[in-house]
Amino acid sequence: KNLGINNVYGVEPGIESVQKAPKWLTKRIKIAMFKPGLYPKNSFDIVTCFHTLDHIVDPKAFLKEVRKVLKLRGKAIFVVHNTDGLSVKLFGEKSAIFDIEHIYLFNKSTLARIFQQQGFEVKEIIDLQNRYPLQYWLRMVPMPMKNLLLKFLHSSSLGHIPISLKAGNMAIIATKKC
Repeated sequence: KNLGINNVYGVEPGIESVQKAPKWLTKRIKIAMFKPGLYPKNSFDIVTCFHTLDHIVDPKAFLKEVRKVLKLRGKAIFVVHNTDGLSVKLFGEKSAIFDIEHIYLFNKSTLARIFQQQGFEVKEIIDLQNRYPLQYWLRMVPMPMKNLLLKFLHSSSLGHIPISLKAGNMAIIATKKC
């Protein structure tokens, strides 16, 4: 909306999340799961999806429906975790991305392939930078006396210092092919 895009719509299954959106937007959010028939074919120029594809039981069917609602040459912009990212390299199977909520996990190659298989042209896949306070990052690190260090950081201003890292999220920009 701030960029001049006035026709903004959303799909969100959590009513509490919808209620947190700005009032002008809540009327445009369907409280549902994204599924076939929710929107007419060729409705959108852009479809965005952040940290959802890895929770979807059938990501191919999901992307097929995204392709249907996009206009010709419309863009899909998705963000997911990267199994080749820094958090996996540092923590292996103890990385936060390996949990029961993530049904599918991707790296740049598998993410590109699933989009291509569903009729998209991959324009770019980029590593994203996350910016969180130092104490947030340290909560994920397995280390001795972590709780003592976190307690100190929480009580001092040091824990609130923002740190930017490319820790393991990636974004794909893909276009609907003819």
